[in-house]
Amino acid sequence: MTQQPAQGSQQEDHQAPVPSLWRRTVARWAVFYERHTTLAQFIMFFVISNGVTALQLALMPIFRWAFSFTPLVDRDFQVLQVGENPDGSPFYIFDYPGGGFSDGGAGGWDTSWPFRSRF
Repeated sequence: MTQQPAQGSQQEDHQAPVPSLWRRTVARWAVFYERHTTLAQFIMFFVISNGVTALQLALMPIFRWAFSFTPLVDRDFQVLQVGENPDGSPFYIFDYPGGGFSDGGAGGWDTSWPFRSRF
């Protein structure tokens, strides 16, 4: 049998301030949602979409590191050819040649392209 603490002991059942703060926040949000439904939905969309974007940015280096130990890094992923570039090379919707970033892979993007001199 477990003994119940005596009244006045230090183990009294007090509600923590955080749940109280949480309840007030939820109550205020419910009132705001009732008054401004469309704006509340937009705010939720904005918060969730930015949170997902931040999560993706945080996970990208982890996935890059994990895939660096596999042969998938050297595999081309060029799918859905929809035409040709002006130089005659095929144009793909998904165009990711194999290789690491330092090898010119990972999409083969020329990182100097927007800054290249046109003269």
